[in-house]
Amino acid sequence: MAEIDNWIKEQLKKGYKKEQIKESMRKAGYQQNTIDSVDSFARKRTLGYTSYFVIFLVIILVFFIVKEFSSPKVVDKGIILSKVEGLSNSYSYPITIESSDKEGKYDEEYFPFINAKLAKTYAILYEKTNDEKYLKLAEDNTEKVLSFCGTKTDSLQLGCEFLGIEMFYVNEILDKKEIKDFLNTSYWFLKNKREEMFEKDDCYGLAKKASFFSLLNSLPDKQDIDADMTKEADFALRDMHYLIFGNQYKTFIYDASNEYLQVNHTRKNYYSNQCTYYYTNSLALSIVNGVCPDKNSCTESALNLWGAMLGSEKKISDKTMKSQPALNFLEASAELYEFFGDENFKESALTIKKFIDSNFINKFNGEARLTVEDNNKKVYIPNELDYIYLLYKYNWLEGKE
Repeated sequence: MAEIDNWIKEQLKKGYKKEQIKESMRKAGYQQNTIDSVDSFARKRTLGYTSYFVIFLVIILVFFIVKEFSSPKVVDKGIILSKVEGLSNSYSYPITIESSDKEGKYDEEYFPFINAKLAKTYAILYEKTNDEKYLKLAEDNTEKVLSFCGTKTDSLQLGCEFLGIEMFYVNEILDKKEIKDFLNTSYWFLKNKREEMFEKDDCYGLAKKASFFSLLNSLPDKQDIDADMTKEADFALRDMHYLIFGNQYKTFIYDASNEYLQVNHTRKNYYSNQCTYYYTNSLALSIVNGVCPDKNSCTESALNLWGAMLGSEKKISDKTMKSQPALNFLEASAELYEFFGDENFKESALTIKKFIDSNFINKFNGEARLTVEDNNKKVYIPNELDYIYLLYKYNWLEGKE
């Protein structure tokens, strides 16, 4: 019996169908119960193939799941730039963005705000690649900003004064008189709004002002704008500091104690969290651009603050942090690393980049894009452009030196 069983298995293995095997056995004179055993052997063989197939499918599925969740999503700079290049000439004021085959007004922003960030991004691309295409795009976007905003204090469009930072970086590459005029006008506009901004607890506005004034302080001809430039930059940073930490001058960067402890502001608890990340950028640019006179004291102060923000219970893993404050913190860390060469700042920058990639990089229209929230999937172009700019400016953030 064992001999006929082995013969049946061998025939199935060779590919013969069970009916063919049965017919051969009938002609050979085997009993019906022996012939019927072919069905049992054929069924076992089919189940065996099915099991192998199921196991194969499970392995493939596990592979793709592991690949999806183990590989960090990374922004493809080329894809994003190809998508935003069309913004320069495709739309009229106010900006409209095509999304899901529909056009809608861009929430809470206006076109020059996007143009300024495009100009800054294209300027750094021109510097890195020497491609004339990017120079032309930087010039085109700059022209749109200046034509809309104006360059004189008495005619400057509302909100345009906050584009000074972007235009500062653009002018490092383009070096145009009309941009210098715009920077001068933006400076005086913000200087005259100091009391108003501080009384309104304008965290973001004061941070932009402090950063902008610090950048202007690095100019060789800063005296042509204002003889008190360094003093005004110092005031702007102090205003920002007070807004977050309250009246605690013993913790200020110029003091010898150099300790930074986050405290709730008496007016808004919000400032002990998000606003502090805006402050890091103001602090870093003040150090790098000579507003803080004692480099050793300033470095120690920054390290203490960075340690408190990255090493506390909340630290960088606190998912309540928004994308723009995270980008500010990333830029601040990168700037201080390049200025001092302290590996602690580089480690901080890489930690923050990892946080951004984990929390704000999502699949959008089949591609990895920087979005506002995981569940929203809305691409916020201003933040995305800031991120692209930083990745091009600091190649080492992507493992490139």
